Amino acid sequence: IGDQIVEVNGVDFTNLDHKEAVKVLKGSRSLTITVLTGAGRELFMTGEEKMAAEARRELDRQELMQQKRVAMETNKIVKEQQEKERQRKMEISQKAEEEEERYRKEMEKIEAAERKHNKDWEEDWGAKER
Repeated sequence: IGDQIVEVNGVDFTNLDHKEAVKVLKGSRSLTITVLTGAGRELFMTGEEKMAAEARRELDRQELMQQKRVAMETNKIVKEQQEKERQRKMEISQKAEEEEERYRKEMEKIEAAERKHNKDWEEDWGAKER
Protein backbone atom coordinates (compact mmCIF):
# COMPACT_ATOMS: atom_id res chain seq x y z
CA ILE A 1 0.00 0.00 0.00
CA GLY A 2 1.30 3.42 -0.92
CA ASP A 3 4.06 2.28 -3.28
CA GLN A 4 5.02 4.74 -6.04
CA ILE A 5 6.08 3.85 -9.58
CA VAL A 6 9.17 5.94 -10.21
CA GLU A 7 10.26 4.69 -13.63
CA VAL A 8 9.03 2.29 -16.34
CA ASN A 9 11.30 1.20 -19.19
CA GLY A 10 13.53 4.23 -18.62
CA VAL A 11 10.62 6.73 -18.56
CA ASP A 12 10.52 8.95 -15.44
CA PHE A 13 7.08 8.65 -13.80
CA THR A 14 7.61 11.20 -11.01
CA ASN A 15 6.04 14.09 -12.97
CA LEU A 16 4.00 12.13 -15.54
CA ASP A 17 0.23 12.61 -15.64
CA HIS A 18 -2.13 9.62 -15.44
CA LYS A 19 -2.90 9.44 -19.20
CA GLU A 20 0.79 9.43 -20.15
CA ALA A 21 1.57 6.82 -17.49
CA VAL A 22 -1.19 4.50 -18.82
CA LYS A 23 0.11 5.02 -22.39
CA VAL A 24 3.64 3.99 -21.36
CA LEU A 25 2.36 0.97 -19.41
CA LYS A 26 0.14 -0.27 -22.28
CA GLY A 27 2.71 0.54 -24.97
CA SER A 28 5.12 -2.28 -24.18
CA ARG A 29 4.94 -6.05 -24.04
CA SER A 30 7.57 -6.21 -21.25
CA LEU A 31 8.06 -3.74 -18.41
CA THR A 32 11.01 -2.84 -16.28
CA ILE A 33 9.54 -0.98 -13.32
CA THR A 34 11.29 0.90 -10.52
CA VAL A 35 9.09 1.24 -7.43
CA LEU A 36 9.54 3.36 -4.29
CA THR A 37 8.03 1.30 -1.48
CA GLY A 38 5.73 3.08 0.97
CA ALA A 39 6.09 6.50 -0.71
CA GLY A 40 2.38 7.34 -0.55
CA ARG A 41 1.45 5.34 2.52
CA GLU A 42 0.04 8.45 4.25
CA LEU A 43 -2.66 8.67 1.55
CA PHE A 44 -4.16 5.41 2.83
CA MET A 45 -3.87 6.05 6.56
CA THR A 46 -6.71 6.88 8.88
CA GLY A 47 -6.52 10.02 10.98
CA GLU A 48 -5.57 7.93 13.98
CA GLU A 49 -2.77 6.18 12.05
CA LYS A 50 -1.49 9.55 10.82
CA MET A 51 -1.41 10.87 14.39
CA ALA A 52 0.43 7.73 15.56
CA ALA A 53 2.95 8.06 12.71
CA GLU A 54 3.48 11.73 13.57
CA ALA A 55 3.94 10.82 17.24
CA ARG A 56 6.54 8.19 16.25
CA ARG A 57 8.37 10.75 14.09
CA GLU A 58 8.34 13.21 16.99
CA LEU A 59 9.71 10.56 19.37
CA ASP A 60 12.39 9.69 16.82
CA ARG A 61 13.24 13.38 16.47
CA GLN A 62 13.47 13.78 20.25
CA GLU A 63 15.65 10.68 20.52
CA LEU A 64 17.98 12.02 17.84
CA MET A 65 18.17 15.36 19.62
CA GLN A 66 19.01 13.54 22.88
CA GLN A 67 21.70 11.53 21.11
CA LYS A 68 23.08 14.77 19.66
CA ARG A 69 23.14 16.38 23.14
CA VAL A 70 24.92 13.32 24.58
CA ALA A 71 27.42 13.35 21.71
CA MET A 72 28.10 17.05 22.20
CA GLU A 73 28.52 16.62 25.96
CA THR A 74 30.82 13.63 25.42
CA ASN A 75 32.84 15.66 22.93
CA LYS A 76 33.09 18.51 25.46
CA ILE A 77 34.30 16.10 28.16
CA VAL A 78 36.87 14.55 25.81
CA LYS A 79 38.18 17.99 24.85
CA GLU A 80 38.44 18.98 28.52
CA GLN A 81 40.35 15.78 29.28
CA GLN A 82 42.66 16.38 26.32
CA GLU A 83 43.32 19.93 27.54
CA LYS A 84 44.07 18.68 31.08
CA GLU A 85 46.44 16.07 29.66
CA ARG A 86 48.17 18.72 27.52
CA GLN A 87 48.60 20.96 30.59
CA ARG A 88 49.86 18.02 32.67
CA LYS A 89 52.46 17.20 30.00
CA MET A 90 53.52 20.86 29.89
CA GLU A 91 53.92 20.89 33.68
CA ILE A 92 55.97 17.70 33.59
CA SER A 93 58.14 19.12 30.83
CA GLN A 94 58.61 22.36 32.74
CA LYS A 95 59.51 20.49 35.95
CA ALA A 96 61.98 18.32 34.02
CA GLU A 97 63.61 21.46 32.59
CA GLU A 98 63.77 23.03 36.07
CA GLU A 99 65.28 19.85 37.51
CA GLU A 100 67.80 19.71 34.67
CA GLU A 101 68.76 23.36 35.33
CA ARG A 102 69.08 22.68 39.07
CA TYR A 103 71.30 19.65 38.32
CA ARG A 104 73.46 21.70 35.93
CA LYS A 105 73.93 24.45 38.56
CA GLU A 106 74.72 21.87 41.25
CA MET A 107 77.31 20.23 38.97
CA GLU A 108 78.84 23.66 38.28
CA LYS A 109 79.15 24.23 42.05
CA ILE A 110 80.76 20.82 42.55
CA GLU A 111 83.17 21.39 39.65
CA ALA A 112 84.04 24.87 40.98
CA ALA A 113 84.62 23.43 44.46
CA GLU A 114 86.81 20.69 42.96
CA ARG A 115 88.83 23.25 40.96
CA LYS A 116 89.26 25.38 44.11
CA HIS A 117 90.30 22.33 46.12
CA ASN A 118 92.87 21.34 43.44
CA LYS A 119 94.18 24.91 43.27
CA ASP A 120 94.50 25.11 47.05
CA TRP A 121 96.25 21.72 47.08
CA GLU A 122 98.71 22.83 44.43
CA GLU A 123 99.40 26.07 46.30
CA ASP A 124 99.98 24.17 49.54
CA TRP A 125 101.66 20.98 48.32
CA GLY A 126 102.60 21.49 44.70
CA ALA A 127 101.17 19.80 41.62
CA LYS A 128 99.50 16.43 42.20
CA GLU A 129 100.89 13.46 40.45
CA ARG A 130 98.22 11.94 38.30
